[in-house]
Amino acid sequence: MTKHSINRARRATSGAVSAGLAITTLLFLQPICHVLSAAAQTPQDGKRAPVCASQEQDTEHVGDWPGLHSYYARYKHCGFNADAAEGISEVIAKLVVNRWGDLGTVAHELQTEQGFMRYVLGGVNSTVDENDLNVIVQEVPKRKCPIGLATFCKSLVVRARQSKKETNN
Repeated sequence: MTKHSINRARRATSGAVSAGLAITTLLFLQPICHVLSAAAQTPQDGKRAPVCASQEQDTEHVGDWPGLHSYYARYKHCGFNADAAEGISEVIAKLVVNRWGDLGTVAHELQTEQGFMRYVLGGVNSTVDENDLNVIVQEVPKRKCPIGLATFCKSLVVRARQSKKETNN
């Protein structure tokens, strides 16, 4: 092995370690950043923003894709609320199952707002009704995906498959 190939191997290993550290750091800091961003948007008296208190109840009023985007925009800064998360997961699944044809109304938002795309994909999880997961796995691949959302549509099916496996374990 030449000195040049040894140095190249060291750089490759160093790069892989650096990438691994960066990913680990991001995964560790993501929840902290979420908390900090929520704290930055609370009133000056230190109390939680009043808007977050209505998060769970407002899931009942999300009836279409633009409504989901509005809900996301309104509550994305709030801390985790398990009851609201389960409710919005049900809403997302019902939109995928029953309002697929309207998905194009938020195509731009799904393409330009990575947080919104992750939010929608995250809503397809093991808390979703198994029948809805089955429809997503079996029917979404047959349905026309809006232009520019092919990756999103495939990811929905992958998430539904993963969620089915989680519920069966």
